[in-house]
Amino acid sequence: MSEIKCPIFIETPLIYSNKLSKLVGGDIYLKLENDQPSGAFKLRGNGYHSQKEVERGCKRLITASGGNTGMAVTRAGQVLGVPVTVFIPKSTPQMVIDVLREQGAEVTVHGDNFGMANDRALEEAKKPGCSYIHPYIHPETWQGHSTMVDEIAKQLGQGVRPGCFIVSVGGGGLAKGVLTGIERHGWADVPVIGVETEGADCLRKALEAGKPVELAEITSIAVTLGAKMILTELFDELPKFNFIPHVVTDKQAVQSCVRFADDHRILVEPSCGAALSVIYFDLLKELIPKGIKGPIVVIVCGGSGVSLTLLQKWAQQFNLDFPYKGH
Repeated sequence: MSEIKCPIFIETPLIYSNKLSKLVGGDIYLKLENDQPSGAFKLRGNGYHSQKEVERGCKRLITASGGNTGMAVTRAGQVLGVPVTVFIPKSTPQMVIDVLREQGAEVTVHGDNFGMANDRALEEAKKPGCSYIHPYIHPETWQGHSTMVDEIAKQLGQGVRPGCFIVSVGGGGLAKGVLTGIERHGWADVPVIGVETEGADCLRKALEAGKPVELAEITSIAVTLGAKMILTELFDELPKFNFIPHVVTDKQAVQSCVRFADDHRILVEPSCGAALSVIYFDLLKELIPKGIKGPIVVIVCGGSGVSLTLLQKWAQQFNLDFPYKGH
């Protein structure tokens, strides 16, 4: 197994969760990707892809993003010593724009949606010396994400085999990276629960159609899961793995964020709350009725687009207690 070396992302903690373990009656471990310097797992894949582009001669990194990818590529540019331009749609919160600029990115607001911003980024990337970093479509991005599985293997200890992985699914880059990693470690038969939210469920729609199809629109509050079409490379290889898709509601995702903040003093986006919903809403028995042998690993993917104010706003939107006051 060749080691991927990248100075941009860090090795994140894998912690045992007493609270969540008691909820399900099994051992729950949390892979804290929210601890990455950019606030989310994206720094692994987007960072590694950025590094390889600079090694190939890139002088400026270009991306389109309303959040986590922009943060990741901006951080990569800081470490690699190259400028970064981020194209974002008009719908991007001012908080994100301010942070990107504080971190040194050149930010251009263009278009009403990600597609329009992305088209502009692709045009800019045609200029000499520029390279485009897609949020989730590139083999080096998947390789970068797969390093979290290498860390999990080391952190669990030699000979310890995970019983299950739980991961959020948007466009599919994170899931593709996790599957790449577990295959490398000989864990292809280990269940992987891939969780979407209603209104951003491009994988469910693809499975229903038998092929990737484009969503008409994204209606979920989990905007960073908001890809209109699932990654073809992920969809095509799902039969090789013990992959279990599931869809939760926005309310479940937000309530899981609120409870997680109360349990672990960690703020995450609803996109991460989707994965946490499997634990908080006791879905494991339904999804894996034969039971799980071994530790359950939840990928806490994090998210830079969250604050205490936003979390409270989301909770109010769904008439949820804030802070959480129990069932």
